[in-house]
Amino acid sequence: LLSQPIPDMRTAALDIEVLASSRTRIPDPERAEEAVVCVALLGSDGRNRLLMLKRQGLPQEDLAYERGGSPIIVDYYDDETQLLRGVFDFMRGYPFVVTFNGDGFDLVYLHNRARMLNMNADQVPVVLGRDYADLKEGIHIDLYKFLFNRSVQIYAFNNSYKEVTLDAVGKALLGVGKIETNKSILDLGYGELAEYCLRDAE
Repeated sequence: LLSQPIPDMRTAALDIEVLASSRTRIPDPERAEEAVVCVALLGSDGRNRLLMLKRQGLPQEDLAYERGGSPIIVDYYDDETQLLRGVFDFMRGYPFVVTFNGDGFDLVYLHNRARMLNMNADQVPVVLGRDYADLKEGIHIDLYKFLFNRSVQIYAFNNSYKEVTLDAVGKALLGVGKIETNKSILDLGYGELAEYCLRDAE
């Protein structure tokens, strides 16, 4: 299977960033108490979106990006519920949504945050299982779980990565790692946050 040509199916890569109140603690996806401040969605068909939540006291920046010759539409939102609706609408347009640890964080957080904001269950396309996140319409592929598989790591990728982190895998397989920063999400401006989130989605 791994040696076969990749089928041409529309896929969207998703990454989220959450505004943690603590600089040393990762937000709990089960409780989803902190706001989702940035979501990057990169479509294999050239449709790309970056959704940013406006933050008080932070002046809006005029951001312009492109990937693979296609522009990335950047939208600012005053309201987090509207941002989540935009994310969910985009996701519904793709038969496959790809994440890195979406089963453990991104999709779990989006689901629980939407419920925390009192969105109707029928507006939320994510369904949670015991240890996975699925979609009502479409298929979620968590690349973390796929790349963590020892057979995939050894036989498919020739043991080229030792750690199963987004940074290590990106450097080993694509020659590009995460954007390094000493700042927390809380301290990143819109432009810095956008670039950080887009790189993770890439």
